[in-house]
Amino acid sequence: MGMKRTTAVAVLHPDDGRVLLLRRGATDQWRPGHWNLPGGHLDKGESYERAARRETWEEAGQKLGELHPLVLQRLPRKHTQLYWAWWNHDPPLLLDGENDAWAWVSRNGLARYPLIPDLHSVLSEILP
Repeated sequence: MGMKRTTAVAVLHPDDGRVLLLRRGATDQWRPGHWNLPGGHLDKGESYERAARRETWEEAGQKLGELHPLVLQRLPRKHTQLYWAWWNHDPPLLLDGENDAWAWVSRNGLARYPLIPDLHSVLSEILP
């Protein structure tokens, strides 16, 4: 069985470049209580971009406009595509059961959040 393909979106606030983070629920099977970007696994036959849009809608209730692929020096996991998009809605329209909190976070604020593995280095590379 091959590796699952995943996608994520760094949703940036246009006023100051903060990123939207979602906290995984306390009962979630993977990294409960850790903060992550909207994203997840691709469904069969789904493109990375379509999955990024679907996951952001499912997890934060937001339809995204233009997505921009991120080219990073080191991806957190093989078979992962990251995008960034602007979004000025505050707060997210809804949170799914997988996530139980949201926050707009600046580069300087990252240390206060327990992030999923490798996310700190990714965000440090892209946040102003």
